[in-house]
Amino acid sequence: RKMKVVVLVIAALFVGAFAQSTSPLWPATCTKTLSENNLRLSPVDPRVRYYGRVAVNAGETTFDWNGTGFQVRLTNVTQAWISLVDKNSEYTVFLDGQAVSLIVTNTSCHFFKLFEHPLNPKLTYVFRIARRTEAQNSPYPGRLDGIFFSLGAVIQAPAEPLPTRRLEFFGDSITCGYGNLANSSSCTLNPQIQLEDNWWSWGPIISRHFDALYHIESWSGKGLVRNYADPNKISVDPMPVYWNRTIATVSDAFLYNFTNYIPDAVIVNLGTNDFSTQPTPDPSVFMSAYVSLIQTIRGSYHNSDLPIFAACGPMISDPCCSYVRSVAGSVPNVHFVNLQNILLSNEIGCGGHPNVLGHQKMAAIAAPIIAKVLHW
Repeated sequence: RKMKVVVLVIAALFVGAFAQSTSPLWPATCTKTLSENNLRLSPVDPRVRYYGRVAVNAGETTFDWNGTGFQVRLTNVTQAWISLVDKNSEYTVFLDGQAVSLIVTNTSCHFFKLFEHPLNPKLTYVFRIARRTEAQNSPYPGRLDGIFFSLGAVIQAPAEPLPTRRLEFFGDSITCGYGNLANSSSCTLNPQIQLEDNWWSWGPIISRHFDALYHIESWSGKGLVRNYADPNKISVDPMPVYWNRTIATVSDAFLYNFTNYIPDAVIVNLGTNDFSTQPTPDPSVFMSAYVSLIQTIRGSYHNSDLPIFAACGPMISDPCCSYVRSVAGSVPNVHFVNLQNILLSNEIGCGGHPNVLGHQKMAAIAAPIIAKVLHW
């Protein structure tokens, strides 16, 4: 009972610290053409700061993992646009840390006006664009062709160094934020597009709590061994297949350079899809695959003692979680995060997934465990 009270108190603190705005975001306006007088900033300019796994090719950048995006600092500007080629994806535009507009991509528009009202040219601004939705929604990854500003804009180098703390999250629809903008299990809008916002999933919430950078690799329906509703006990493309990809939807190019980002810890939440439908994988196969994934992660970063947090829940419980707990108990510096049966009725979104309140509770439970291990 005492532990439950502590968790509820911590969850309340997370809700207060990271309250989600209820105001609808201004829809970024589609602009068919841009004036020749607009200032263009190349996507590969060093003053553009990227977040997440991003591929650079021929002066363009591509990305499709949840949470990827970029940031620019500038002054003497009144308006900004981007050229973004994507489909069935959504991005949030932040201005000085506040969400102000929403980009909804489609095949008919590649230029987007970012701000509803003109900016004050006397002020210095930082704007950030973050991908809300997941990779498989689009037939191709997002491609940034250019960032454009009103004439006279001055692009500045980032004012602050990057945070030194770094986390990485590897998981399924829960880590994506599937359906987290809903307030009930039944959803009429698409839970992977209109009702998904990775910014408000547990990984980014935890990372903001620690002032840490984060990378997220997640894909709805993927399992550790068996994907959701696969008629076989073992799938040909479970989530570990995607570990080394810079671009989630591209398998044979842009393999990720693991020296680009070295996390202090990796948080894994896999197993829900393996055991949510029949036939479930054999316990020994599942646990062996989990150990193999841990070894792969540590090998990628050349750190045999890299802290791994093995989470289970909140959409699955035993026996899956007992297997995850067993792995955590048998492999050094692997720490079990118990998220079983924590969601209340008002914390559930589409298809039984956690909504924003549910993700805040998950973060509230996981953060103290992470802090204790990493001495944060």
